Amino acid sequence: MAVNEQTHFDDLLLNGSLLVLTFSTGLVDAASFLALGHVFTANMTGNVVFMAFALAGVPGLSMTRSAIALLSALAAGVLAGYIDKRLVWKRRNLWLSASFAIEAIFLTFAFCVVWFSRGQPIQASTVDALLF
Repeated sequence: MAVNEQTHFDDLLLNGSLLVLTFSTGLVDAASFLALGHVFTANMTGNVVFMAFALAGVPGLSMTRSAIALLSALAAGVLAGYIDKRLVWKRRNLWLSASFAIEAIFLTFAFCVVWFSRGQPIQASTVDALLF
């Protein structure tokens, strides 16, 4: 395969992966918003708004859960930046694949917790752990 074809393939793979990630984060946000007490877990901009609403005294919004989600995303971003800086990645597809695998593990764990607790109220500490 020529270099130009490989670059085109890499670009297609990256763009397709980003579309899949965008779709899946929308699904994760919808499910977490409905099931975890009005918290976004995939996109953090909503949590900043919810924290402001909670500070203003809007009932039903948790400052703690939004803060946990926001701080966890910040810590993950710092960790990912550190890993990316330390490791020399020859191809960005390897980094993307590793990210997909890590995300799949965490989503599977969260899915199992929610699935096996069907019909029962989920403890607040469990919800907080899922957000982390």
